[in-house]
Amino acid sequence: MDTCSDTFGATVDVGLGSPTGVVFGYGAKFPAKYQNALFACDWSYGKLYAIHLEPQGSTYTGTFEEFASAQPLPLTDIRINPRDGAMYFATGGRRVQSALFRVTYNGTESTAPVQSDGTAQSQRDKRHALEAFLQRDAAEASAEELNQIWQNLGSPDRGLRHAARVALEKQPAETWPDRIASEENLWIKTAAMIALARVASAEEDKQQAKKAARTIQEQLIQLDYASLDQPQLRLDVLRALTLSLTRGGQPADDLRAPLIAWLDGIYPAVTPQENRDLSAIMQFLQAPSAVSKGMALLNDASGQEEQITYAMHLRHLKNGWTPELRKNYFQWFVLAGGYHGGARLANYLADCKKQAMASIPKSEMTPSLKAIVDTPPKRNPLQFTIEPRSFVKEWAMDDFHATLGKGVPAGRDFKNGRKMFGAGSCYACHRFQGEGGAVGPDLTSAGGKFSAKDLLETIVEPSKAISDQYGASQFLLDDGTLLVGRVMNLKEGEYWVNTDMMKPSTITKVKVDTIEAIRPSQVSMMPKGLLNTMTDKDVLDLLAYLISAGNPDHPLFKK
Repeated sequence: MDTCSDTFGATVDVGLGSPTGVVFGYGAKFPAKYQNALFACDWSYGKLYAIHLEPQGSTYTGTFEEFASAQPLPLTDIRINPRDGAMYFATGGRRVQSALFRVTYNGTESTAPVQSDGTAQSQRDKRHALEAFLQRDAAEASAEELNQIWQNLGSPDRGLRHAARVALEKQPAETWPDRIASEENLWIKTAAMIALARVASAEEDKQQAKKAARTIQEQLIQLDYASLDQPQLRLDVLRALTLSLTRGGQPADDLRAPLIAWLDGIYPAVTPQENRDLSAIMQFLQAPSAVSKGMALLNDASGQEEQITYAMHLRHLKNGWTPELRKNYFQWFVLAGGYHGGARLANYLADCKKQAMASIPKSEMTPSLKAIVDTPPKRNPLQFTIEPRSFVKEWAMDDFHATLGKGVPAGRDFKNGRKMFGAGSCYACHRFQGEGGAVGPDLTSAGGKFSAKDLLETIVEPSKAISDQYGASQFLLDDGTLLVGRVMNLKEGEYWVNTDMMKPSTITKVKVDTIEAIRPSQVSMMPKGLLNTMTDKDVLDLLAYLISAGNPDHPLFKK
């Protein structure tokens, strides 16, 4: 019998499994919040998550709890057995050690079955009514029903907005597109433009698609983009434009220049989400400023996901290159050659580079550029910034004692804080706003849990307090070798140990019968000195970025 020591108080016995990687806790003899939780298996990182859902309008929002974890715990299947109220999960896959587990609750909380309290049921009923128009044999909406669909395009509830938009797409095209021009609610207007672009497919009717695209583009260039204070509304505007171009092709000649001028006025934007869309649009249009602005974004981007996006959009641009910009671009491929990702990442980057090289006129392939193009990629870069960074100082907590007495000073630089997250190699191990690795904890919500001083201390003195969820182990081998790392998997009598968080795919295989002892390591796998190439202002910008959860509108960034 194995025992999980966590706040849940679970006892784990070998039992039976069933093939599904996610399951609700319905029917489990668990406390109420776990009966209503959605359980999800993470094979790669050996974690079982309990996702606690809360009604939010017509749908739900969720918070993650690490329900169970181990080194290793390659979870594959999970189910709740309604007969005994226990959870069963299996581990294994890819020829690693398999096991079957049974989880029961042994605490004092009630395990009586719980029922839904019906919170926000009326909102969900409204969404279901809109989704009824998606059924194969659904009748055409009446005039009153069409008005209801139209008004819900502007609902503050995102679930209702989505349901209304897809319901609108099922209505006859002659009944609603004429409303777009006179609509004053920008949420409704933008959603309707997205619907129009989606239903006017060039594959079915090329002329109709071009007509719809023109309608959308004429409306968009009249918008004051800077006045749109909702990030999602700005993204919806860009989505409408993107769809109009992908479905309708290149804009009409008389619209091309005004459209590019409008885009030049908003590109680059504040958030990386907007810039990803804008860089794709500018590349599609072969806009004259696309190279210079795209390269500026590539140089400032902090994480590999964002960088790859910009590099991908730059590869087909023909005009706007200078010798220095081309050298700068291909220097990025040298850096990116060591980035970590899926099995196809290296091939993907090689294809991107090959296509970029095909865009270079022979007359511009100078010896100095060719030398950079032929430079082999770096392996396992320690930072995610193109320009080299020099040593500044080995920072200590005392250096910021006075500054952080009342927290991080306001007036910070959001753009630089985001850049420092990459310069400090944070993305190598941590996720933040959906980007980065997963060897360490997700830092998106770190600012809501820790003070600026606490956050700084975890970076400057990583071994002072080591989480038991992310701690390493010391392996004393029979030949006297001492190996420090985290167990990532078990396979046929071997421990697969990662000894460097910066290189999560690097594994040392240790035979079980060569191990004399295993004990917790008192040294964090997070390296020291990650701030050594930063100035004091850079460090404060980084702390502000963490505290803000990546929100550029946070008060810390107000000048």
